[in-house]
Amino acid sequence: MQHEVWDLALADQVSQALGDLPVEERRAIELAYFDGRTYVEVAELLDQPEGTIKSRIRNGMRRMRIALVEAGIQGVDA
Repeated sequence: MQHEVWDLALADQVSQALGDLPVEERRAIELAYFDGRTYVEVAELLDQPEGTIKSRIRNGMRRMRIALVEAGIQGVDA
């Protein structure tokens, strides 16, 4: 039960961190990580260069990591 509560709290924090990202970064991360698409596929879907997509994902993940550390989530290296 305690593990389930932790999982829900963590999911809520990740959702909040994702929701706080700029739309361009959030959409690229959603497509790559939650939809399982490659950088090339994400670039094609969003009609953006692959390098731009990689940068958006990298920057978005960095922002999320910082937000999670600030929220007190342990095991996230900032």
